[in-house]
Amino acid sequence: MNRDIGFQPYWFGEDPVSAGEMYDFPLESGVPPSLHTYRYIFAANDTHLTVFRVNFRSNFDNPMIPASDGIVQLISEDMNVTQEPLAFYIQVHPERSGIFVPTSNNTMSIFSIDGSRRTNMILSLDGKPAYVSAPIGYCRAPETQKIFIPLRSNSSTGIRYVTPVDVPSGDVRLSGGLQIDEWNAVVDSAPDSGSGQQPYFTVGHGSGRTDFLRGATDTGLDPTFDLQLPSRVESFFYSPVSGQVFALDHSGTIWASWTATSSIGEPGWVDFSSDGDTSRHYMMYLGAWSGAKYGALLMPGDIYGLGFTHISGTAIVFKLIPMPVSDGGGNQPVGDAWAVIAILIVAVATTMVVVIIAVLVAARRKRPEWPMQPPI
Repeated sequence: MNRDIGFQPYWFGEDPVSAGEMYDFPLESGVPPSLHTYRYIFAANDTHLTVFRVNFRSNFDNPMIPASDGIVQLISEDMNVTQEPLAFYIQVHPERSGIFVPTSNNTMSIFSIDGSRRTNMILSLDGKPAYVSAPIGYCRAPETQKIFIPLRSNSSTGIRYVTPVDVPSGDVRLSGGLQIDEWNAVVDSAPDSGSGQQPYFTVGHGSGRTDFLRGATDTGLDPTFDLQLPSRVESFFYSPVSGQVFALDHSGTIWASWTATSSIGEPGWVDFSSDGDTSRHYMMYLGAWSGAKYGALLMPGDIYGLGFTHISGTAIVFKLIPMPVSDGGGNQPVGDAWAVIAILIVAVATTMVVVIIAVLVAARRKRPEWPMQPPI
């Protein structure tokens, strides 16, 4: 795809399924020759929004992509865009998908996934007009179909939940969430762990402190999870495979914590980077070297994160486990338990393979030649 979109975008992105951020993978749909696997790409600045639908099957596929279905511009509209849009695509329920665009006058413009305008949602927090204050979060599990809207009014900040049900009719539900009675607090959200019931949030306070909170079943907070960092957080991610949350603060330090108490650790921040790089301001979850980011078969000891320093152009790739924290005796990292488990599993699997090969070889040696010669 090489196209002049006619303006300089401030935000650029694609739908979470295509970006590999969902517990899903792109599906091929339709009937030949109109097979398609669609990717939705948006570009926007504060005065204009453009959305493309791209069929990312190869031109050499059989059947070939019709020229009219290769790259289609769904939206090109002059409008006030106040925060990063979200193209939320549920493949098996396109009617419940949508393009969500924060705009002026305490409003979020909502388009159907085909680009047709659906409705303008008036935003509020505790009955007061509010605007979208941070990028929109979403659930990774496609069956959950829920997104999280960070909001700010003139007296408070918070998160409200949006369920894009029955999108063509304009029925988009705005439900309760989290409210912080502190107008200058900075609330952010992260994609959910998958269940849709426990999204993770950060709340940055004017004093520089950051609270890490976990929602519970659409309203309220989970009282079992409450962490604080004494510094402002630039970004964070949650790893459902290993049950950890990682945070990058303004000083470039990467912090890590378990999200639940178990035999290998308990919630509490530890300095994960320990390198004093104050110019690091970007961090993300990578997943496994195999290319998979999420999945039931991923081992906690085989997933990675990335930290990037834009000034020097250097990056660090770090393994999420073991954690650099000691056990009760202060000797070995507690996270080594995962490494031991992984080694044992590999050893057992290797032994089983060797035994199976040996049995097959032995059976082949004992197998008589055919046809067998009659005794003389």
